Amino acid sequence: MNGPALAAERSQVAAAWFTRGANEQPRVLLSRSRDAGRSFEKPLVVSDRNPVGRVDVAILDDKSIVVSWLESIGRGTAELRVRRFDVTGSPQDPVTVAEVSSRRSSGFPRLGRSGDGALLAWTDPQAGPKVFAALLDLQPVK
Repeated sequence: MNGPALAAERSQVAAAWFTRGANEQPRVLLSRSRDAGRSFEKPLVVSDRNPVGRVDVAILDDKSIVVSWLESIGRGTAELRVRRFDVTGSPQDPVTVAEVSSRRSSGFPRLGRSGDGALLAWTDPQAGPKVFAALLDLQPVK
């Protein structure tokens, strides 16, 4: 129901996932493989604030990685957030794209590469039967 997401571009693979163990704080993690998935680097923390998961991941043209997820802000509401990591694993600050329902009926946002940026699509049942999309012009990590 709240599984991992994978993206691949040539020999680079990115895996993002939501985790919450019995005695753990919920987190969204990211790990990268540079050898077509034979081995993965130590996971990086994407978010440990209050994620509810629904992750997706994309690899951009410059080999940076973008992860999207939902972050609970209470009362059945969540922020749809994205965070970019450069090729060394250095993160950009998270960006809030929209406020959406945190309920299962809101579905799973989808992230894809679009030129130098990323395209994010999502639904929000509170707004009616609509699909929303945002072209994300994420600045490279400096």
